[in-house]
Formats: sequence, structure tokens, C-alpha cells
Amino acid sequence: MSRWRSNRHRPGPLLVLLAVLLTACPDGTGSPPRGREPETTTSPAVDAPSPGDPIRFGFLGEPATLDPYDETASDLTRYIARAIYPSLFTLVPDGTPEPLLAADMEVDGSRATVQLLRSASWSDGSPLTARDVVASWRRARGTVTPSGFRDISSARAVDPATVAFRGEVNDWEATLARAAYILPSERDARTTAGPFRIARRTPGLEVVLEPDPLWFGRPKAKETIRVRFIRTTGTMLALLERGELDAAAFPSMVNAAERVQAAGLQADSALGWETIRLSFGTGLSRLQRAGVAEALDLGVMKETLIRSDGRRATTLHPAPDRASGPYRSVSGGTPPEVEISVTAPAGDELLTQLLRAVYAQLDATDVAVEAAPIDPFIFYGEWLRADPSDVSIRRASGAPGLGIPPDDPAGLDHFPLFQVRTYVVWRPEVEGPRSNPTLDGPLWNARDWTSTGGS
Repeated sequence: MSRWRSNRHRPGPLLVLLAVLLTACPDGTGSPPRGREPETTTSPAVDAPSPGDPIRFGFLGEPATLDPYDETASDLTRYIARAIYPSLFTLVPDGTPEPLLAADMEVDGSRATVQLLRSASWSDGSPLTARDVVASWRRARGTVTPSGFRDISSARAVDPATVAFRGEVNDWEATLARAAYILPSERDARTTAGPFRIARRTPGLEVVLEPDPLWFGRPKAKETIRVRFIRTTGTMLALLERGELDAAAFPSMVNAAERVQAAGLQADSALGWETIRLSFGTGLSRLQRAGVAEALDLGVMKETLIRSDGRRATTLHPAPDRASGPYRSVSGGTPPEVEISVTAPAGDELLTQLLRAVYAQLDATDVAVEAAPIDPFIFYGEWLRADPSDVSIRRASGAPGLGIPPDDPAGLDHFPLFQVRTYVVWRPEVEGPRSNPTLDGPLWNARDWTSTGGS
């Protein structure tokens, strides 16, 4: 027997597929709320920020940690990390690496020697040194984080401002820009070295980032950013319309551009490295995972849900310049003979609609499936440590060089379904936001943002 679990809607297993796809899914979750959410039923009066007020920026869900090398680190973690931690290089929206902490680099085949900016310091005033870089490389090597540091076999501090790396690396700048954050080697978690520092964190609600006057880069950040954690896309859009959010990382969804325009908001989007994918748990074999993937009609999902906001992924490592070419050896799968659980984050409108589609299509092939939308604070939080579901539908960012090895689905831990547009949305009173579909995320240029306060 197949089952759909939700607080407010329980479709039967024989629903017609298009009816399933075109039905709006509920915002309810299977868990009680965590943290506080602004009400969404008050009057539509706009509360525009005054000059000097923080810019309120919304994310869907809440990261379990702000440490990008923790086992529960997510894309949300990395997006915030970009604002508070440096890296030797950074990625602009088209994936081009640019120097940040690196003053100079000499490359000789498998060796690279990097000179650090001698003006770099931590938010407590102590110098940022090669020792911090080496300690960060060690931490990244010991995790499963998508950091470029993991591609480097050795690192050593030559002197306080010089680091020597070794590794079989094709592009050193891109590798050192790919989520290779520099964290303090011996300081507490509040010590940072980005354009912003952490002023306050309220679990379940927000983290407040204020400009760091000791930041070594240019330009200096101008505005304090209140990063708000939002539970649903509906809530996010309502808060933007009412002026209770000033900008947001707006998830792609059906008719996203039209809905943003109708709300009087501005937006920037890019089709690049963001994907929607199936992530498989350890309970399914490789053949069973392939069987699940083969049972899905991605063409129907693309035409009814993704539409012009994306395209089908045609490689296991999607990228802007890898838009064609077949999957390799993802065939001959065996449908699971036991009931499997499929989950997606509640509140993400597109992913919960895709959850319905996956449920209906698997059920039509006689795969026993239990589907359930999960509280996004849990889905993007503690479930990153131990996801109990057999299949989860997730968004994932990427970057140049991430997954460059040949498509080898032997493990098939992740199966990309679609490449989708990455949006950043803002009210007219805010200037500067620009979408970045790489791992650097929407706060990549937050130091350039300004607010006119509605004037």
C-alpha cells in the first residue's frame, strides 16, 4: 500500500498524474513549529525600512550550523559562511574565480604557493596567518563537504604569510575558491574574518550580520543584514509584499517570475549550478536506486512544473556548459520490493509538488511508497546528519570543478533531476543584490548592498 502523509491533505494512490502536478500543495508540516514566524494574516500595509535600518533578508529553512566544515553543514551554511569567512579565491556568478585572501600565487604543475594579504586579520584584531589556512585545509579533508580543499593532498605553512599546496589539481584558482573557507585555528566560533561579523544569533528566527570594521577587503560593508529563517515560500512572498522582508533567496517555483512581478518586486536569476536531485539513503541498493530513477517521467515533470525555469539534467554532474549528453550506465535498475519512504521539505512549493509527482509515478509502477513533506528546519538541519528516508528530494548548489570526474553512477548517492534557476528577489528600496548560482550563494556581494529607506 502506498501512503501520503501530511497534516491536511491525503491524496489516494490512484490520482491522475496531471491533477497531482497541478494541485497546489499545503504549507502544513508533519512536525510542530520550531522558532517564531511572523504572522501572515495582518493588513497589507508596507513597513519600508528607514535609512540606517538593517536589511532583512530571508532564507527558506534554517542551517543547523554556521560552521561550513561541520557534518550538518548545508548550502544555507555555506551561503552565510561567505559573508563571515574568507577564502583564498571567491566565485562570481559566472563561476570565474577572483582573488580574495590571496595576494599572489605561483603554480608549478601539482604545486601551488600562495602569498596571503598581510593586512588580513580576524574580527578580534589578531592576524590571519598561514597556520589558519592549513588548519582549515585539515578540517575540510576530514569531512564530506564539497570543498576544494578536499582535492588538495597536502598543505604546509612556509611562513606566516605563505602556504604551499600539493595535489593533482587542474585549476588551482577554481579549486581554492570552491567552498574552501578559512576559519580561525584556535579561536571561538564568533571570531570571523569576512566583510561581516556575527552580532547576534537567535535559533529558529535569525542571525544578524553587522559590518566588520577590521575587514581587509574593499569595499567595506555598508549595511547590517538580518538574515531571517522562513518556513514556507508563501510566507516569504507575503513578507516581501508587506515590506517585512527587504530581500530573499527566493526558491524557483511554477510561474516564479510572474508572481514576483505581480508583487511589485525586483528579481535577478541565473541558470547555472543549482539542481533538484534525489538523494538516496543507505537502505537501497544501487540497482534499486536506479530502478527508482528509471520509473520517473522527467519529461512530464519538466513541462508541468519546471517549465521555463530550468531544464532536465542530462549528466550526473550538471553545469552551465554541460547541458547535453546521456547519463552513463543509469539503466537496468530493479524496482524496490519493499515500501520506501520519500520526503521533501514542506514549505518549498516546487519540491512538495515534485514529491507528489514522484509519489504518483512510483505508485503507478507498483512501487510501495510512503511520501511525506518534512519541516524545513528539520530537513535542512538535523536530517543532514542522519536522514531516515530512503529517498529525499533536495536542492543543491554546485561550482566549477565540483564532480568533474567522469559520470560514474556506481554508487548513485545522488541523482540530479533538473537544473533550475537561482533567484534573488528584493524590494525597490534595496540596491545591489544579484543572483549567484554557485556555492557562494546570494550573500556573495552583500557588502555592496544599500537601502534607500523608501526615499
